[in-house]
Amino acid sequence: MNLLVIGGTGWLGANIVRRALDMDHEVLVFHRGESHTDQDPDVPHLHGDTISIADHSEELAEFAPEAVIDTTQFRTDTTKSVIATIRNFSKRYVLVSSKDVYRGYGVLHGTEPGPIQEMPITEESELRTMPSFDQTESEDNIFAERAALEQTDIPSTIVRAPGIFGPGDRQRRIGNVVDALNESNGHIVRARNRANFRWGYGYVDNVSDALILCATDRRPGNFVYNVGYPTGTSLLELFHMVAKALDWKGTIEASDEDETGGINYSQHLYSESPLIRKELGYSERVPFEEAIRLTIGSG
Repeated sequence: MNLLVIGGTGWLGANIVRRALDMDHEVLVFHRGESHTDQDPDVPHLHGDTISIADHSEELAEFAPEAVIDTTQFRTDTTKSVIATIRNFSKRYVLVSSKDVYRGYGVLHGTEPGPIQEMPITEESELRTMPSFDQTESEDNIFAERAALEQTDIPSTIVRAPGIFGPGDRQRRIGNVVDALNESNGHIVRARNRANFRWGYGYVDNVSDALILCATDRRPGNFVYNVGYPTGTSLLELFHMVAKALDWKGTIEASDEDETGGINYSQHLYSESPLIRKELGYSERVPFEEAIRLTIGSG
């Protein structure tokens, strides 16, 4: 398959490119920067702003990507621009989104009114009704999703990713836990509500595999899939998993008090992902505990 990866030099994008090459796909990377990553020195690149991707129509048509994975998210205008440019030669547009689009995310952060949302999330769960934080209708992944799903020019798939971790994760979802354990003097205590808060996670290679699998889909129509490990993980459980991987022998516990502030930790946020497993035969290549070990081992 000829695959165009938009934003293919960012952390997730570079991993998608690596996994696609491992699967013997031909890859073209489109991105704003002027540098190539060390991971893909021989992969062809096009440089430009996504909003002006039509300026590269001839080069894109020559490569003729059968599918496009767009990691740039958020902006409605760039989503529309990409679709308008690729519609004549591509068979599937895959947009990377996140669980942030669900109403539960807004309840968690106090931007959405209403009761606690039931978990686990499914693709049919309620979505946010308002932009998140300081975002707007022109720059928010929920509206970028709508732009992709409401058009009829090209079949589109929305992949709602969890909290992605792995080697090089700039958010250091595992690295921060490692630091806390190493700096703890053998005893970790976290506020009760935060310790028991359940979140969804996904390893970067597994999420990349899911995106590439969606890109190979040749069924007509649009689809929405949640991806990630199939159960929510509490902060306390995550600490225990990382401690096991480090062979750390201290104690980890929740306090008797709750953390106060703007986050409503009683609103968990995690999904199961049976739909992509059933319809596309997806499964995680790297189990959760092994993914943690690989992330720690990468330094």
